[in-house]
Amino acid sequence: MVNYGLTPPATCFVICPFGNERTSEEEARIFSEINNLAAHVFRDVEAKCAEAGEPVRILDARDLNDVEPDTIRDKVIELIDAADVVLTVMTADKPNGFIEYGWATGMWKKPIILCSTEYTLPTNINNSLTIEYDPEHIDGSSPERTKKIVEKLSGQVLRQLRDRSRKPPFPHNPPTLLAHGAIDVLGRFRDVSIKEWSDTIRSAQSELIVASNSMLQITKQPFQNADGSTTDIERLLLERALAGVRVTVLLQHPDNVTVGHLRHTSLKSGLADARAKLETAYDVWATVRSTYERIAKEPNRNLAHDGFKVVQLHDRFLPFRATLTENCVYYTMRFYTQLFNSGLCFVARPDTEADDDNPSVYRQIRDELHFLIGENDDPSEGNYQAWIKSHAG
Repeated sequence: MVNYGLTPPATCFVICPFGNERTSEEEARIFSEINNLAAHVFRDVEAKCAEAGEPVRILDARDLNDVEPDTIRDKVIELIDAADVVLTVMTADKPNGFIEYGWATGMWKKPIILCSTEYTLPTNINNSLTIEYDPEHIDGSSPERTKKIVEKLSGQVLRQLRDRSRKPPFPHNPPTLLAHGAIDVLGRFRDVSIKEWSDTIRSAQSELIVASNSMLQITKQPFQNADGSTTDIERLLLERALAGVRVTVLLQHPDNVTVGHLRHTSLKSGLADARAKLETAYDVWATVRSTYERIAKEPNRNLAHDGFKVVQLHDRFLPFRATLTENCVYYTMRFYTQLFNSGLCFVARPDTEADDDNPSVYRQIRDELHFLIGENDDPSEGNYQAWIKSHAG
C-alpha cells in the first residue's frame, strides 16, 4: 500500500492585513495586533498541536522579506496552495486579505477565520469556522482569555490536520511504463452514438458506474431501448440494478460546487442557482434509489440492499465524466486549457495481461472511480438517510 503520509511539521499559512507602526494610528493598530497574535496565540497553538502529535508551523507573508517585491504574489499563492491549513485574520478592510482568502477558497481550502470583535465580518465570507477574539485579550495581559482563543483555534487546526491525514492525495492515473488493454481515442464524446452508449449500459452484467459533476444534464438525454424506442437514463440504470447489476451514480455534493476550469454548472445566475441544480440532480437520483429499494423488498426478489447507490463527492472534484461496466469504460477528459466542458474521450477495455506495475487504462480508471466512491460512501449514506426522512409520508 502506498504511504501517503506527510512529513511533519505541517504548515498553517496565515492570511492577514499588514500595518506599519510608523504610518498612521490605524496602521500601527494593525501592526501591533498581528504581532500580538503571532506572539501570544499562534506560538501557543503550535505548542498545543505538537503536544497532540500534530506538529505544525504557523507562518505568514512577513517571512517573505527576502523575496523580490514583484514575486511576492506568486510566492503567497504557492504558500497557500502548499499549506495543510489556511487561517485568515479579519481585522481591517485590506484588499490583500480578501484577495488571498479568495485564492484559498479557489484552491479548495477551508480557511479558518479569526475575526476581531471590533471588526464586522462581511456576510458573504462568513462561515462556521469563524473564531472571534478581543484585541485587548491577546497582548499578554489576559492569559486566561488568550488561552480560550488558543484552545478554540488549536482545535480547528487539529481537526483539519487530522482530516487531511484521512484524505490521501487523489491517485489520479499513476505513471506507468506501458498501458495495456484495447483503447480507442475519440476527439469528443459526441463521437459515441446514443445507441452505442445505451447498448453499453444495457450490456452491464455485474457493475455499472456513471459519473459526472451534476448528473442532471444526462437525465435530459434521449437514450434507447433494445428495440430502438426512446427511454431515459434513470430507467436504464434502474433496469440494470433490478437485473442484479451493482449500479453507482457519482455526482458532486451541493456544498462542493465546482469552480474555475472544472466548472460544469453555470455560475452566471449565482451560487444559489448552482446549488439548486445539484440539489435537483440528487433528488432525481435519490428517488431512483428509493424506487429500487421499494421494489427490492417485494416477495421473490433476491436483490442486494445496496444494489443502487448514489454517491456525492464532498471534498473532491471530477475532472472527467465516465460510464463504466465490467467490459468497457467511456472516459471523457476535461482540460483547463479549453473553454469546452469536455475534451478527449477514451474508450478502454480490460486486459488480462496487465499487472500491478503496468495496469491497463481501463483498470486505472476503474480504480480511480472505486477510490472516490469508497472515500465518499459513508457521508453519502448519511445524506441519503436524511433525504429519506425528509420525504417520509
